[in-house]
Amino acid sequence: MPSSNKRTIILTLAGLLILASSASLIIGHNTTDSPTPASDIEIEETENTEGAIENNTIIPVVVDSLAQNEGIHSPLAITGTAIGLWFFEADFPIVLKDGNGTTLATAIATAKSNWMTVDYVPFEATLEFDTPTTTTGTLEFRKDNPSGMSEHDATYILPIRF
Repeated sequence: MPSSNKRTIILTLAGLLILASSASLIIGHNTTDSPTPASDIEIEETENTEGAIENNTIIPVVVDSLAQNEGIHSPLAITGTAIGLWFFEADFPIVLKDGNGTTLATAIATAKSNWMTVDYVPFEATLEFDTPTTTTGTLEFRKDNPSGMSEHDATYILPIRF
């Protein structure tokens, strides 16, 4: 076999090995469904992940447009960044709940750039809701999970006020 064919085969096999390793990293490391901003996803820190590490834990969703326990009203524009693994087909759901856990509204966060990455991807969404009877609530940023398998569920919860 000519050496150029051997080199092509070796490079192809090396590429497949790298792809398989990447796939196992992405599939094998998911966040928990804990209501705290926790993640066991190991991501190499790049310029896109800077500032999203808290207590040596990668925060899967960083909300830019509001802070924890901030007062909100309808319509609510939400912007931020989320780990690319949080998206499926360039979006993920956001659920607004009142202090009793009643769902008030659901929106779809849409990626504003390539979501097929392990880096952070900017997103935006808009929630419209009626004024609730409670003074507090939560925004639940849910990792999109088309498989329906509970081991792939993850939620980042941001407490808010009305």
